[in-house]
Order: sequence, then C-alpha cells, then structure tokens
Amino acid sequence: MTALSSRVLMSSALTTSLFSAGLWLGLGAMTTPAEAFCDDGRVMGGCVTSIDEFPWQVSLFRTGGGSQLGSHFCGGSVIADRWVLTAAHCIEDFLPTDPSPMAVFFGSTSLEEGGQIADVQTIYAHPDYRGVGSDDIALLELRNPISVPPVTLSMDVEARDIERIGSDAIVIGWGNTPGQRDLSGTVGGKGGETVVQTFDVFETSPLLLGAEVPVVDNARCDERGDPEAICAGFRNTPIDACAGDSGGPLMVSTRDGYVQVGLVSGGTLCVDEGERFSTYTRVSAYEDWIRATMAGETEVADLRVYPDFSLAATFFDEQIVTGFTPDPIDYPLQAGGYLWAGDVDSSCVGFVAEAPDVRITYEAGDQYPLRVFVEGSADTTLLINQPDGSWLCNDDRVEGDLNPEIYFSNPLGGQYDIWVGTYESPDALGDFPQVTLRVSELER
Repeated sequence: MTALSSRVLMSSALTTSLFSAGLWLGLGAMTTPAEAFCDDGRVMGGCVTSIDEFPWQVSLFRTGGGSQLGSHFCGGSVIADRWVLTAAHCIEDFLPTDPSPMAVFFGSTSLEEGGQIADVQTIYAHPDYRGVGSDDIALLELRNPISVPPVTLSMDVEARDIERIGSDAIVIGWGNTPGQRDLSGTVGGKGGETVVQTFDVFETSPLLLGAEVPVVDNARCDERGDPEAICAGFRNTPIDACAGDSGGPLMVSTRDGYVQVGLVSGGTLCVDEGERFSTYTRVSAYEDWIRATMAGETEVADLRVYPDFSLAATFFDEQIVTGFTPDPIDYPLQAGGYLWAGDVDSSCVGFVAEAPDVRITYEAGDQYPLRVFVEGSADTTLLINQPDGSWLCNDDRVEGDLNPEIYFSNPLGGQYDIWVGTYESPDALGDFPQVTLRVSELER
C-alpha cells in the first residue's frame, strides 16, 4: 500500500455547524449504484464534477512552485471556517509552526483559473501517525476564516451505518488521471465559464473529478483489518483514487446531504490491471482528536524527516584510498529531494533526499587535499556529513558558477556521507536532474 501524495501517485469555536446536534445523529443513507455517479465516459472511473456540489473541497499546493496546476500535491476538506482536514502524509515535510511553503486553494472547479487562496497558520498532525492507514490524519488551521460551507463529518456512533460494507461512497480530487482525454466543465462557481481541456497520461487533472466506489471489507486493504481505516474500491473495474487525491474526502450521500466518512490515505498507484482498493482514514474514529485540536487542546507534532546518514546510500557506496586513480572519480546520479537542507544546518540551502546519494569511506594521507564538487546544468547544492559527525554545505563554488564544491585541505579519514541537492524544489523543477558528483585530490 502506497501513500497517494503527489510524489508517488490521489480560531473557530466548537459551536460551528460541524458540531451542531442535528448533524451528529444517525443519518439514513440514500446510496445509489456506483456506476450512477458518472453518466459519461470515465477517467480512472471519474468524471468532471463541480465545486458548487462540493464547495468544501480544497487543493493543497506548494507556494513558489510555478502554476497552481503544477504545484498541487494533495486535497483536503473545509470542516469549519478556519479548519481544513487532510492526510498527515501530505504535510509531513512542512514545519508545522511555519507552513508558509504551502497554501490552500478553494472555490473553483479548475486549478487554472478562479478560486481564492488561504494561508495556513499551523499544522496539527496526529502525533501517532505511522504511514498509510495508521493515524494518517491532520488539521490545517488557516490564518484567516474563509466563507465556505463546511462538509458534515461522520463522527457519532449512530452514523456508522453509512460507513457499513456495501455502502457506495464518492471520492473527489484533482489527482493524476491516465490516458489522454478532453474534459469539459464549469469553472469559477455558479455562472462560470464552460471550458474544455485535454491532458496526457498520469497528469494532475485541471478540473475536479469525482467517482463512486463501494466500501468493502478492510481486509482487502490490510490483513490486519484496522478499524480506524476504511477500504473502498473494486477488484477489476478501473475506478480509484490516484496520486494527488491524498487528503481529499470520501463521502456518502444521505437525506441531509453529503457526509464525509473518510479521507484518502493510500492505494495501489492507480494500476491499469488488478485490484484497485484504496485505504481511507476513518474520520469517525478521530472525533475526540478533532474536537480537542480545534479547541486548542493538542500539541503540535513535527513529522518532518531529516537527512539521515544511518541509511544506505542511494547511488554509490565505496572505499577509496589516497592516491586513487583515475582522478577525479565520477559518480553520475540524480540530484534533489523533498527535504530542506537547512534543517540540519541553518547555513545550508537546497532540497535533498532522506538517504545520502553517495557514501565514501576514505583512507586519508598527509600529502593530498580532497575536493568534492558537482558538475551539471542544474543549480545544485552540496551537503556532507564528515567522519567527525559535523555538517558542511555549499551552494555555488564561486559567484556565477551554479555548481557547488567543498574543499578539505587536511581531510579526515573515515566515512563521508554526501547529498547532492537542488536549489529549487522538485515540484518547481518538474524532475530530479542528472548531474555528476566528482571526488578529486587534485588542486583546481
């Protein structure tokens, strides 16, 4: 089971309408056959829907990452005027007390026009989050309130009847869609303009899509049958959430409107063949945590992952002895990652992976210096953990040269863990550029 975030795949008072008594009682389900939600051709089982029908749906995007469409990475749902519900795995790379690299887009069917943007003030992830289907839930507190009708959450025990096996549920989002296809839909809310757009294989959908999936036995998603999760999907029908849909709502239609019973946690990477069952976090299992968080009674949990030199190197791991030939030694690799290098040393910049790209165990001598540098067309950075455990970093070796270099006049013997990062994030670049790391004992 894989998280469906964009990299792999889809203060308010408690007296808001979210917690009004009338919305907490058992709701009789008025479900329809799964094929009835979309009456036209499907994309991953989905069809264009409207923000008018699901006004609480939002897009989470990385600021400074180019277009809205290109920066989208997850979904979410408005549950109160300053609160958005999403998946913990969507926000685990952000500093919870300063989430300025991300924001919330709302109020439009299209990611390319219309809509409004809200800043996130604080991220509250569930402190016990351990991955897909394991407390994969988070709340975003917005800096300012927004005027969006909130979704009703399935929380009381009486509402469990709408989460039962066999219920038809609706999942929506802007996640990846396979196959080239024309989509038409109305953007910008009521009275908006009708547009037709074409997109290619496994691209973020420019328009909000929805599909209907049946709730099935949890064992189809996880042999443990975790009661805090919901499993939904089909054995053979190509209908599923996909990368970019993570954090978005799974809803059931009732006499009183839509009720959110789950949120997208993980799935099967939208495979073309085989079973397509996705795991959803069961919202009703987190009633107490949601209430307490909105009341200011929970602590902020930092889920960020840091560059870790205890992990195996991704590309190369070898021993070298002073006086090596040929000189330099070349290590071709892909640069970059989603972790901010400044988290291990405030003087560092750039985005790196969790595991080191190259590990060198160096048998040093007295007569040679050691140079570690990068060559390539991308704007790269270097992060090195030395044998004594200290960190070194460099962005540009000289002004005007975007390639970094770290120079050791009297290098220590031992293990050097090396990360080659990119100055911009992978979302802004669109890929992980090919570069060459070089190690030399020659002077420049």
